[in-house]
Amino acid sequence: MIEHLIYYQFGFFAPNTHLQPKPDIIGRLLEAFKDKGFIPTTAQELQQIGPAIKTGLQLQFTSPNREWNLAFEPHRALLKKENVGGTGMGSPEDFCEEANEIFDRLLKVNPFTGTRLSYATKGLLPELNPAKLDEVNKRILNLLPFYTKYPPYQWTTRNVARFDVHLGEMTESLNVITDINRVQGTIARDVGPLSFDRIEIGFDINTYQENTTPRFTTNHVGLFLQEAIKQSQNVMVEIESKLNE
Repeated sequence: MIEHLIYYQFGFFAPNTHLQPKPDIIGRLLEAFKDKGFIPTTAQELQQIGPAIKTGLQLQFTSPNREWNLAFEPHRALLKKENVGGTGMGSPEDFCEEANEIFDRLLKVNPFTGTRLSYATKGLLPELNPAKLDEVNKRILNLLPFYTKYPPYQWTTRNVARFDVHLGEMTESLNVITDINRVQGTIARDVGPLSFDRIEIGFDINTYQENTTPRFTTNHVGLFLQEAIKQSQNVMVEIESKLNE
């Protein structure tokens, strides 16, 4: 079970998502999101155009506490919810509902047709004692004799699978990427930073990158997120079962 969520993220890929930070578009988006309290801002970005690198400004909308951020990147509108100061993040279903609502409003203002959808999340499992942390690696990997003798204190694993799912009337190839890592770091909290040595779980679930046909509309956002959350939860159950053997 994830104890500390680091972020949720949803990406809507489309050719024309790179909105310019101009008064007319900012005004329309402010009106669409007026109950969200979003603040328009910009970030500098670098773009490779042939052999040249061009600098520009990227339009973003951010909540006052910086928990939510909606960025209009080249070829992708990216919504991210980050854990700010150790506050509660809500459930994946809560994020799905909010993302669906935000993109429903966004696509009414700017009717992008998407070529790809993605969902990602990352979090930390509850604290384990050092002996149990060493056991986790042995349970999910067939270690070399050297690392059986000298257990690694940092490690990463990544598994990628692809299979077909139904999103409404469409059949889509879905990539399911799972990262299981042992990491050390610091968690920012209102009461002060907390050092940790824990198992980190990350999911990146997205539609097949080679299919660049414009086909996704607002109707597919909720369907995709529900499928992505279901698949991540299925894998999470198997991870927990493996760790509890």
